[in-house]
Amino acid sequence: MTSRSLRAMTAAVAASLVLVACGGSDDTESGNGNGNGASSSVEPASGGQTQTDEFTFTAPDGWEDVVDQMDGFDPEAAWADPEPEGDFATNLNVIREPNGFDGDTEEYVEANLRSLEAAGFADLTEAGTFGDFAVVTAGAEQNGVSYLVNQYYAARDGNGWVVTFSFPEGTSDAERTELAESVMQTWEWA
Repeated sequence: MTSRSLRAMTAAVAASLVLVACGGSDDTESGNGNGNGASSSVEPASGGQTQTDEFTFTAPDGWEDVVDQMDGFDPEAAWADPEPEGDFATNLNVIREPNGFDGDTEEYVEANLRSLEAAGFADLTEAGTFGDFAVVTAGAEQNGVSYLVNQYYAARDGNGWVVTFSFPEGTSDAERTELAESVMQTWEWA
């Protein structure tokens, strides 16, 4: 991946990290054997795997683990397509709410929608759920780079989690959903 592409990707990742903490009491529980309660007609991702003490997932085939290339940003996981489209590499990152989160997923999404809107994200849409996760889509621009995001939110065990997939502007809803679901159906909570 070129340094220019990595910079564009890093800008997209950083812009997707607007998180807030608020109170509440319910935790989301997992649904079925895959740990997130989700099923999809999309083929599961078959690339590299991230395994932490909290979760495991599989990245898309051919993607590179870039978690160590995120200067000034410390995600739990980060993967990117090594073949950018123009100045933008499709990517994903996973972050944990830095201050913990005692509410439920619905409260977590509500708090983050306000923050994303304040940060300039456009066309914010609550796109339903996928297993334990609430799904939000949006468009954004940072440093002259326009991009689209599909974000998956979950509140679990006193933590808020956001899995952000960032795509080049012009990527269709169907393509974004297919790629994100291919990864999210491999998600397992520890």
